[in-house]
Amino acid sequence: MLRVDLDGVFYCSRAVSSNMVRRRKGVIINIGSILGIVPMRLQSAFDAAKAGMLNFTRCHALEAAPHGIRVNAIAPGSILTDVTQELFYNPASQRLAESLLAHIPLRQPGEPEDIANAVLFLVIDEARYITGHVLVVDGGWTVGFARDW
Repeated sequence: MLRVDLDGVFYCSRAVSSNMVRRRKGVIINIGSILGIVPMRLQSAFDAAKAGMLNFTRCHALEAAPHGIRVNAIAPGSILTDVTQELFYNPASQRLAESLLAHIPLRQPGEPEDIANAVLFLVIDEARYITGHVLVVDGGWTVGFARDW
């Protein structure tokens, strides 16, 4: 897990940075997870890898900025994909889905387009003064639990 989620980001960033340094321009967006910010039980390897990747993003932003390169990250929460669709919309797992959604103030999982739109925002010229930032896209999950008691 560390090789893919942390080392992989390091090696890919190093590979693309060299051309960006020559051009003195570029944007790198790393995709992490909210579990790199807020830990979850029984996910220590994944959480540690994502936390390391998010901090690597900040470090790389410091090192790349003098060369005109911006480096940011997206930290998605629960996103509706083919895999998670089975979790959220399968009657057999309805109780688990309701429990997960209870932690999201917007009360729904995100869509892949929500992550794509966050990436688009960070790469446009109007975001030229944003670097070293981790943009959380999680429907409010990391803000705190929104349970109705």
